[in-house]
Amino acid sequence: MTLLSRKRLMGLSLIALVAFSACTDDTDGGRGTGAGGNGLSFLVSTEGTDARTRADGNRADVTTQYLDPVELQGKLGGKSLFLQAEVTDGFPDEDQPMTRGTQVSSSAGMKAFAVSAYSDATGKPDYMYNVKVEPEKNVWKPAEEISWPGSKKLSFYAWHPYGADNLTVTGKETEGAPTLTYTIPEASEQLDLMTAVNIGQSETSTVPLTFKHVLAAVKFVANADFPACTVKSVSLKGVKCKGSYTCPSDGTVADWTLDNETG
Repeated sequence: MTLLSRKRLMGLSLIALVAFSACTDDTDGGRGTGAGGNGLSFLVSTEGTDARTRADGNRADVTTQYLDPVELQGKLGGKSLFLQAEVTDGFPDEDQPMTRGTQVSSSAGMKAFAVSAYSDATGKPDYMYNVKVEPEKNVWKPAEEISWPGSKKLSFYAWHPYGADNLTVTGKETEGAPTLTYTIPEASEQLDLMTAVNIGQSETSTVPLTFKHVLAAVKFVANADFPACTVKSVSLKGVKCKGSYTCPSDGTVADWTLDNETG
């Protein structure tokens, strides 16, 4: 779920997007090439703007939560200023200007991602661990060729993008779904964090992975009747900036466990 503020207003617009990334490549050398003979590849999609559109081309109805308005200190043009928060499951309209953060709304905008594979979803990542996967023509393939293990089913956990400095993942000896620990970088370095899960997949030519956004996009907008002025900066302070996320085995989006550190 991507939580973001959406107002049909004009004026100032700023996107601050916290993001997620993967760790360094570390494959499990014990898996070998498998007995199936068919190389692993992935068919990737994202749960973005296109997933929230009706067949008639209009955006699908989504649940919106309005928070109580907060009166700000000081006045502008003799008028009080209020902060009104609106939280919606979805993405900003495509014509909205975005700065600082980088959002991914389709697989075409994705970078390389990391994937771990389990012969037992409740066990260790014994078949693949934190392997880099990149696009190749119409599919995504591991950096090195990996084959299916005969008739066995595999369970996959993936996260995007690959290779960030601010992320650690539980090791290859940890049982169950991976837990990702992340510290938000400076705004100019923020990218879009997504995860994907596929449990109990039989051998197939391409493994389907649907990536979902697990962080919040925050947009600031000014009302059309906002008094004429120059806004020099907008910032969020005292926000918890480090936490851990365990990928749900059912592919949904789960809550974060946050540290007390703020930024």
